[in-house]
Amino acid sequence: MVEMSKTVPDCNNQSIQHFISNSLWDQEFGSLHLDESGFPKQGENSAGVNRQYCGRLGKIDNCQVGVFLGYVNDSKRVLFDKRLYIPKDWMNDTVRKKKCGIPDDLIFKTKAELGIPQKNGIRGRNPTIEKVISSDDPLRVDKLVNDLDSSQWHRVYLRDSERKEMWCNLACLRVYPVNDSLPGKECWLIIRKNEGESDTKYQFSNASLETSIEKLGKMSCSRYWIERALEDAKGDGGLADYEVRGYIGWNHHMAMVFMAMLFLLEMQDEWKLKAPLLTLTDVREIFEVIMPKRRVNDKEILKLIEQKHKARYSAKLSHHKKGR
Repeated sequence: MVEMSKTVPDCNNQSIQHFISNSLWDQEFGSLHLDESGFPKQGENSAGVNRQYCGRLGKIDNCQVGVFLGYVNDSKRVLFDKRLYIPKDWMNDTVRKKKCGIPDDLIFKTKAELGIPQKNGIRGRNPTIEKVISSDDPLRVDKLVNDLDSSQWHRVYLRDSERKEMWCNLACLRVYPVNDSLPGKECWLIIRKNEGESDTKYQFSNASLETSIEKLGKMSCSRYWIERALEDAKGDGGLADYEVRGYIGWNHHMAMVFMAMLFLLEMQDEWKLKAPLLTLTDVREIFEVIMPKRRVNDKEILKLIEQKHKARYSAKLSHHKKGR
């Protein structure tokens, strides 16, 4: 504490002690999400290209697939890590691997495995083979939902959409999921039925036991925001606009996009108090206007923002009138 108080301005050992030990922190952390995104490609010379499912096209086609890790907190979202998925049939094709610069020591991993960190080093006890003493068979979650009574369901607000508020009926249970034919760690099973939709969604969560139903509900639908992060990166950062074919080039392009999107996000956050409706696209388009200029001031930037918001508001009114 003494060393910290020497380097932190306007504080002393007592204030640092209070900050660490007693002060109330805002503990509203966000969540991490893994998601994949496809990049349609022609030919067979781009690293990892194959006939596989491409979400962008909604079908199996020739494409590359990236696995992305993103952070979501409320509506804020950002991508910060990536892996290019290399299909199995590429691993034995040394000619194509060499041509595209794919490392020789790279081993095949499924898309899910690309997002799971491996054990490093030799420390820690290796897992032993365990057996289940109880003879109870595991229960499918889609069968369990039929046995829930009305007291276990809660109507929960999720988020605002472009047209209305989104609500759901939510049931959250403590369960032991099956993992390699054995009971896994106790966690939350989240069962969600969005109002206006017929299907039921099921998710596991390792959130703490004290997590509120409302928080679990927002977390359960936060994948929407990571999908938006991918859309943002494609629309405003050029995520899919690359012509490189090699493994290294793909990774370098993605890293540059991540940095560009982080910059846009920081600028949006900086101007949010003066322009609450500011979007990432607004920030990018404003920079396209002001970057060629040698000098620009805050008034000019605010004027550009106001023009964009007026145009967006007029378009919204026109849309509502047509929908009547």
